[in-house]
Order: sequence, then structure tokens, then C-alpha cells
Amino acid sequence: MDTLRAEIRKANDYMAAGKKEEAKRILENLFNNFSDKKSLYGDAVSIYLVGNMFDDAKAVFHLYKSKFGEELQSDFSLADIEQEENKYVSSVRTYDSAAVKVFRRMSAFERGRLSNLPMLLPVKEIRLSRDKIVLRKGGREYHYLWPEIQDAFITRREGSKGYLFGEEIIRTLHLRTKDQTFKIDVSANFPDFKDNEVLLEEMQKRIALREEKKS
Repeated sequence: MDTLRAEIRKANDYMAAGKKEEAKRILENLFNNFSDKKSLYGDAVSIYLVGNMFDDAKAVFHLYKSKFGEELQSDFSLADIEQEENKYVSSVRTYDSAAVKVFRRMSAFERGRLSNLPMLLPVKEIRLSRDKIVLRKGGREYHYLWPEIQDAFITRREGSKGYLFGEEIIRTLHLRTKDQTFKIDVSANFPDFKDNEVLLEEMQKRIALREEKKS
């Protein structure tokens, strides 16, 4: 059982770090080796949803029913997952069709708790276009052409005790220019910005983002 929990934790850490295929591979191995452990199925649904892997999450419900002949009782129902999937797909389509993609910081109420990266003057809005990025912070707007971003990387560290699998993985996006360094929480759980995953995908289309592990 210790092996099972350790591997579930590892899968969750991979998913939180954006390494979806690694997380999925671990979960598939767990289903092969611990298929009789009912708790595994609910954990797998939660992990898949962290990465917006809706089809894989729904497949777990069918796998559970096939194995045990009953419906899976999870924190999320199939209807919940379908609703979240529809919202996500709609958001992606909206961003895809926009020449300027606008991302806004969530309030603590929208996020469900305070930011993982509290600061006096956080970035409130990010606008991405083909040629430049605009960041709004402290009542000012900072405009940069993409070549003016001197460095862009994500650090990751363990944060406070998580609500599912122990320590949460806190991921911070750093954007460095000649005159500013911007920091934005891009963790899988409770990120600063709405549509966090879309934000990262759109950033990666424009600049190289490396990931570092903070010691």
C-alpha cells in the first residue's frame, strides 16, 4: 500500500508540473498492478482533472464499473466533468479566435483561496499578441516585443500541505526584461490567472519556457 500511495503522489506531482504523459503512464501501471484497490480510481480521476485530461478521467468511471459492477463514487461526477470540459473547450476556442489574447488575474473568491504567491503589486492582466506582450501591474502597463523578454522560466517547489496528495507543487513563472522581473503563480491548483493552462500554452507558442526545480 505504501508503494501505491507513493506512486499516486508521483503521478500527481508530474501532472502538477505539466508532465501529463509521465503522469498517465504511472496511473496506467497502477491500474495494471493495483486494479482491486477502489481508492485508486477516485484518485486517478482527480489527477487527470488537474491536467484537464477529461477523456481519461471519464474512462476511469467506465473502467471502475467494468471491474466492480457498480458506479464510481468520486468527488466529481461524470456530469461535473462534462461541464468542466465544455467550459474548457469554449475558452480555448475563444482564445484561438482572438488576435489579442487577454488573461485576467482571479480574485481570491474566484480562486477559492489566497494566491500561492502573495505580493503587494501583482500582475493583474496579461495580453498576448503576435508581436508583443503587455502586463498590467500597479496601475501601469508594461509593453514588450517578444525579443525583449530576456529570460522566461518556471521554478517549482513544494508548498503547503495539499488537499489531495500531501505537499502541493508550487510553480512560478518568471519573465525577465531589461527593467523588470515579473512573477506569476502558474500552479495546477489555485493559479493566479483564469485559464492558466491556456496561458502557458499560448506563451510557449511565442517564447521558450524552461522549467527549473527550486532547491
